[in-house]
Amino acid sequence: MARGITNFRFLIIGHGKEEGWLRQHLRTRSSPGCFAAATWGALTRIWIYLCSLSHTDTFGNVVLEALASGVPAIVTPDGGPRYIVRDGETGSVATDELFSAAIARIILDPELHAQMRVAARVYAQSASWDSVFEGVYSTYDEVLARHGR
Repeated sequence: MARGITNFRFLIIGHGKEEGWLRQHLRTRSSPGCFAAATWGALTRIWIYLCSLSHTDTFGNVVLEALASGVPAIVTPDGGPRYIVRDGETGSVATDELFSAAIARIILDPELHAQMRVAARVYAQSASWDSVFEGVYSTYDEVLARHGR
């Protein structure tokens, strides 16, 4: 709002330790709680971007599902989602202090947003558990080779 952006609404999904604070302080919000999987697809069609403020998420399935729906994600530099989002391409990786600037950048630049939507979908289509495990196994091989095993 300080940047003059007023045509938005926060949709808070799920529950967490900050839920009460968010309900109290976010004026333009809906807080429906949790959704069934069948509802997820319909929701992602109306989103401009997904914000994942978690500092502890291990993998980021929600982030990957958003990307697969063509929804750019803004995530923290902590936890697993930072490895899923390609900063500046499929979304943004931002510290708490720069999170609102990352959101504003996407909102205020429709061309960037459109590019991120396409890139997010393309990237997510290439993601699979096989590719995740290939990366893990490759890292194991590198570590073992360094230690002569």
